[in-house]
Amino acid sequence: MLLVEGDDDNPESIPEMIELAPETILRIGGMNASLDELKPGMTVPLEFGSGGDTVHAIETEAEASQILKGELQAIDLTKNELLLSTETEDDEIVDRRLKIDTSIVLQSTGKGIPVADLRKGCSVTIRLDDDGQTNKAMNVVFPELDEDE
Repeated sequence: MLLVEGDDDNPESIPEMIELAPETILRIGGMNASLDELKPGMTVPLEFGSGGDTVHAIETEAEASQILKGELQAIDLTKNELLLSTETEDDEIVDRRLKIDTSIVLQSTGKGIPVADLRKGCSVTIRLDDDGQTNKAMNVVFPELDEDE
């Protein structure tokens, strides 16, 4: 169940509990998310099933400051950290060290992948936690392998 308040058609509506389907898809910033990542006050469009009584999908935007894109330079699974090269607004390349939230599911071409599959050179889009240091979701594009590899 999810407590929601107001909508575009009736901003003065009272809060109500909405039932979520067991397989409800939840995405923030286009990446998989969990219910505990929804915060009070967030605008969350709800997609209802054909019967109109249960929510089947919730997809909302992430804050721009929570999205980070770059190239993976290194990963240390013993410390649950990764090193990512990103480009600043001034076109400078900077390295950022981030913590890996081991509970997240990494995605590559829409499929879950284990953290151990990450390697240097992967292009990644990361959704950061509120602390700005821990990744909550990650989409990965693997570099194309040379024919020699």
